[in-house]
Amino acid sequence: MTAYVYLLPLILVLTYSCGDDFNETDDLARLAALKTGLDLLVGEASCSELSECRALPLGAKPCGGPWEYLIFSSINSDTLKIKEKVDEYNEWNVVINERYGYTSDCSQAEAPQLVCLKGKCVDRNKVGDTP
Repeated sequence: MTAYVYLLPLILVLTYSCGDDFNETDDLARLAALKTGLDLLVGEASCSELSECRALPLGAKPCGGPWEYLIFSSINSDTLKIKEKVDEYNEWNVVINERYGYTSDCSQAEAPQLVCLKGKCVDRNKVGDTP
């Protein structure tokens, strides 16, 4: 699985860097592939305490701000690699927004309130009442 994570960007570059013709379906597939790669890097986001939990803004709404936040753990993830891949994902999201004239509402994604719950980093806002 680790080899897949490192080969995915190379495959994407080779697949999508040829020619000047744009294909919306292919561009969206690339965005989805980048997200899949991020999900593989993040894994289960396991934690034993809150200090191990992290979040990064993910995506780029045409009106500004992220679509959501990616929650991960610092103990079982390569934090720098995740940051690089999030930056790549966000930059590609901006490109396709501009390329296809996408629009969005101007609501802001709520920043997560991180908690380590049952051994996993999660957003308190999305799990309801937690201690």
